[in-house]
Amino acid sequence: MRLLPYRIVTKLIVILLAFVPYLLSIAHAQSTTEISSEKQMFLQFIKQPSKIVSQKANIIEKKEPEAPVVIVEVKPIKAQPSANVPKSCLPYYDMVSAASEKYNVRESLLITQLYKESGCNPNAVSKTGDYGICQIHLSAHPDVTQEQALNPEFCINFQAEKMMYLQSSFGNEYEALRAYNCGLYGARNPSCGSAYANSILADSY
Repeated sequence: MRLLPYRIVTKLIVILLAFVPYLLSIAHAQSTTEISSEKQMFLQFIKQPSKIVSQKANIIEKKEPEAPVVIVEVKPIKAQPSANVPKSCLPYYDMVSAASEKYNVRESLLITQLYKESGCNPNAVSKTGDYGICQIHLSAHPDVTQEQALNPEFCINFQAEKMMYLQSSFGNEYEALRAYNCGLYGARNPSCGSAYANSILADSY
């Protein structure tokens, strides 16, 4: 076997060494590409469970639409007047009913008293200076104006409040009615207002 000359061998070695960095760079690039592709595959694998979880979460969050809430306003049923209420008092029944509840005075007593006083006429004026549906004696009540006395709502509440006070003071409806008719001073006379009180109590239903 014939050997190559020393100079030729030396040149070949130099040429091969010159190619070594190039070959190494190619090998490194290939390994980097493989690593990055493996990394991408791993990341995709990691992301898969999160996608599944997010899909499940979406399924859980997708609920059936709730039915719209319908708010129904329930209005209180107004009390119906008794058949015994005089026709002339019917337009003022709601006012009397509210005053009766507010001041805790019997409704039928108030209506019968109004009918006795004025026939339930809000414009009634007596010769002795009594005004309105409940016949407020203005000289005895200087804090009440004629305009107020002729206002049926004001007058009815005035009557109910006064009856509440008198019933609390005298302890019963009879004495309270006497005092309403005669005043506190006049009610000292046992006969004063007795006919008035008895007629109202007899006619109240």
